[in-house]
Amino acid sequence: MSDNGSSKTNVYDKIFNLILTHKIPLGAPIFENELSVELGSSRSPIREALKKMEAQGIVNHYPGRGTFVAPITRHDVEEIIDLRVVLELFCLKTSIHRIPDETLDRIKTQLSALEDGSPFDEYSKTNIDLHETIIAFGGNKRAENFYQMLSMQILLVNRSTPCARQYFVRSRDQHLEIVEALKARDLEKSEDLLRSHLEYIKQNTMESFEYVNL
Repeated sequence: MSDNGSSKTNVYDKIFNLILTHKIPLGAPIFENELSVELGSSRSPIREALKKMEAQGIVNHYPGRGTFVAPITRHDVEEIIDLRVVLELFCLKTSIHRIPDETLDRIKTQLSALEDGSPFDEYSKTNIDLHETIIAFGGNKRAENFYQMLSMQILLVNRSTPCARQYFVRSRDQHLEIVEALKARDLEKSEDLLRSHLEYIKQNTMESFEYVNL
């Protein structure tokens, strides 16, 4: 990647991190001049990053009013998770035959290393790995690109809806069951386990969303 391309990616990552950590809250306005000073960047890569985020549904731009971090509604959460279910189950039909045993063994080792007291971020990073692997080996570049866009919104939803520790522990155990079914190349069982797991994610995410928005 060129230095210019690397710089644009760096600016995008920094702005997204400001949103992810709520330093720029959901629904808040984004001022290019303030970002330029804070990030030590010219306004051109900032403007490009915001255009990319608008296409991803992370920010909204209103002519004459400016750019704002997109709020997350209950309907947004439902849509994001429902799309995730469709994409992952679609890619699973192909990826179950393509994911190498070595990759599944690596994921299993990482999941097994998680303890009840492991940091939430460690749980999240390890759990996401399995889902991204299912998509990556699905053999559909458009589905993969769309999932990458969706994953940015998934991160925002996850950061906005904190879950109890027992959720992460059960989620880890469900991931381990899915890995075993994938290793056995059992499509029917893998689909059932993945669908059940994603429904569990949806239920807990919606409950957490309702709680923090009381």
